[in-house]
Amino acid sequence: MTNIHHILLIEPDKNLRESLELVLTTTGGYAVKGINKLPEIIPSQIQAILIPAQKIQERLNSSDLPVISTTQTTPPCTQLKHYLGHVSAQQIALPAFAEQVRLLLLKHLKSSEK
Repeated sequence: MTNIHHILLIEPDKNLRESLELVLTTTGGYAVKGINKLPEIIPSQIQAILIPAQKIQERLNSSDLPVISTTQTTPPCTQLKHYLGHVSAQQIALPAFAEQVRLLLLKHLKSSEK
């Protein structure tokens, strides 16, 4: 099974972004690239995207990368090709956030192996 190691974290709030980067790196063991907005070109080593629902753009729909929303959401996120779900960083403790991200990614990996 391939593990997801590189996550692109899009979060406009600098303090929250730094906290999420830290917990995903230390607790989750991920290599996290935190930025404040979705780039035009997603780096090739990225294997998943964490992004607030209101920032998700149409061009993610054609992406083969798994997407997790960092805010509670309703469509259009659920219409994304590889939308895994949401984990609200502001509603749960940060270690629990990292664990929820890990579980969503693990579930995705298991389903994509079939």
